[in-house]
Amino acid sequence: MAAAVLLVALIAPLLSGAQQVPPRDAAPKADVPGTATITGHVLAGETDRGVSAAVVYLTTEPMTSDPQFALTDRTGRFAFDKLLAATYRISVMPPEHSGRFVFSDDRVAPIDLGVAQTVEIPPVRLPFGASVSGQVVDDRGEPMANVEVYAFAEQPGNPQRERVGSPFCRTDDLGRYRLFGLRAGNVLVVATAENSMLGSDSAPPARLVRTYFPDAVTESEASPVTLRFGTDVEGIDIRMSRVRTFRVSGTVTDSRGMPYRGELGFRRRTADGSSTTSIPIKGEGSFEVTGVVPGSYAIVAGSFTGGPFERENAKEYANLPFEVTDGDVEGLTVVTKPTVDLTVHVEFEPEPPSKMLPDFGIFARSVPDGAFYRQALIENDSSVLLKQLGGPVLLRPILGDPTRAGWFLKGIFLGTRDITDTPVEFTSADAKRVRLVLTNGGGTVAGTISDEKGAPVRDQAVVLFPVDRSRWTMESTGVLSGRSDKDGRYMIRGVRAGQYRIAAIDRAGLSRLYTDRASLLESLFDAATPVTVGEDEQRQVDLRLVR
Repeated sequence: MAAAVLLVALIAPLLSGAQQVPPRDAAPKADVPGTATITGHVLAGETDRGVSAAVVYLTTEPMTSDPQFALTDRTGRFAFDKLLAATYRISVMPPEHSGRFVFSDDRVAPIDLGVAQTVEIPPVRLPFGASVSGQVVDDRGEPMANVEVYAFAEQPGNPQRERVGSPFCRTDDLGRYRLFGLRAGNVLVVATAENSMLGSDSAPPARLVRTYFPDAVTESEASPVTLRFGTDVEGIDIRMSRVRTFRVSGTVTDSRGMPYRGELGFRRRTADGSSTTSIPIKGEGSFEVTGVVPGSYAIVAGSFTGGPFERENAKEYANLPFEVTDGDVEGLTVVTKPTVDLTVHVEFEPEPPSKMLPDFGIFARSVPDGAFYRQALIENDSSVLLKQLGGPVLLRPILGDPTRAGWFLKGIFLGTRDITDTPVEFTSADAKRVRLVLTNGGGTVAGTISDEKGAPVRDQAVVLFPVDRSRWTMESTGVLSGRSDKDGRYMIRGVRAGQYRIAAIDRAGLSRLYTDRASLLESLFDAATPVTVGEDEQRQVDLRLVR
């Protein structure tokens, strides 16, 4: 359980590549009482009405302690007192059991608080959420009960659409549904009628499939619904589509040519991820799945059917993708391969720390679907043992807060080959040939961000990216970001040697780095400033904000 929590809590800052600006002032000391106060109000939408029981979070910048929080009173007022002189940030969540409000897109400016100072910030406004309602009917026009309905939208930090709004919604006896808590923008509304007979001998020759508004089977054919804050969009009726189903069959053998006796899974890949259903293996390694609708699938075996930890019966693996279009898929031949127990040797430059980094580890993840992953913590001999790796995987260190730890990834090597940004399908010959090198130096790019008049601009984003467009992938360690402090200064540390371009952009546009990376970087390329960073080199680059 501890390892699973570690992965969720620590993986995000590493993958984003974002580096925090080092503090200019001494960090507040928790044992010294403060004398300053921050107050404010949380208001409902564009009205003057206060929002009661909204949750207000207060953090220092940079974050040096756990956040404080307070609930607003009946008038929407909140206050934090006994604060030390420092720079703070405020964020607000809607009341816990209120579905009327959604998070605000407006960022509260950093608050520079002096000794014994009282600062009242401008009102924080929580937008009223939008809603979508309608009816779901089958292909004959009959209302359908207990059908799951949800909405998809693009989200910052995720290159794929994901579910938004109310988490659970099923139609009533008249087929009616209502989704609430939605943000302004375009959403796709989807209805799903699960069929539990997948793979059974009694699977129907045709079945209702996931359908996008109004009656589309694929995301590309769906009609988006445009929402505005505080509006209710009615009449979004969905007519479920029924399609013919097909049969998938084949055999699975192990690496010795014997019938495979481990776990076998049938994985379907969809716009919102993937799901795996266990399928039985019959005599001589044969398998059969019926009731399959057109789509993208894979037969997976062994370690690909598990989670982040090794399994006793996962000594071999397979992942065979295929498409179902307009007919049965027969004669699939699945041959499993042995998994690999990979020992990664961790090296520290210029010399190892006096004591081992707490909670340091390495994870391996399949690319691009992330369906397979493993993780492990470092041992006393500076090695990390990743068990039962299968298929092409990308290795990454789990560093926690890299600026606080002071260590950055210099590179990952298989022998002399740099595999830092390259997925590798490891074999037994590679079991002890991988090195992960960390440095407490690394390249640094720093400077100031100014506006068109030359004045420093605070709290804006800076993006550093390789000249080589092939390294603009979501997994690349070469795409880094940072932001400017109250004096317009920024710093990006842990930059690997290479040729880059760098640009300052409005921070609101930074989300495109995760949802539309290639397009964003291409739009910045010509106007961005070229910069070459050598091994452990420090470069000064002053930037003008691009709006």
